[in-house]
Amino acid sequence: MDGDIVSPTNCVRQPFGVADIGHNKATILVNRVNLFHGLSWRSEEVFFSRDRKNNSSGYDNTINVVISCVDTRAARAEMHEAFNSKGGPWRHVRYWLDIGNNASNGQFVLGQPLNDFNRQSRTRLRTVTELFPSIMDTPQGEGPLPSCSAVEALERQLY
Repeated sequence: MDGDIVSPTNCVRQPFGVADIGHNKATILVNRVNLFHGLSWRSEEVFFSRDRKNNSSGYDNTINVVISCVDTRAARAEMHEAFNSKGGPWRHVRYWLDIGNNASNGQFVLGQPLNDFNRQSRTRLRTVTELFPSIMDTPQGEGPLPSCSAVEALERQLY
């Protein structure tokens, strides 16, 4: 699920090539995973929404795993609220894999949101927002979080 399209700067730090420029990121990546692994995953060319107003596919109850790679605290806060709700369209998510990086560190965290499915588990894996609450602390601003901008990333690495 991503409403964004591939730009030339995405071709430096992400698995996109020149031929992908102008095409939807989610569709390209899902098609590649499907071809390589023989799967039939679907993509949606929309941005994530906790209330899913912008999604008309109606497959809410079948989403078991969400993989996020976002670069804002606000996006992670919205996902945290959506996945940890007792009601709503995202209450069935069993696993949330969050991936991110910046100039000096990164994270790859698999967790189980505190929702209807996972609430009773004594061995529940904590989510990225539980382990690192500052990752969704919007009053801190967006400064130190990772960026997908190749130019910005390369400039950071030079210093």
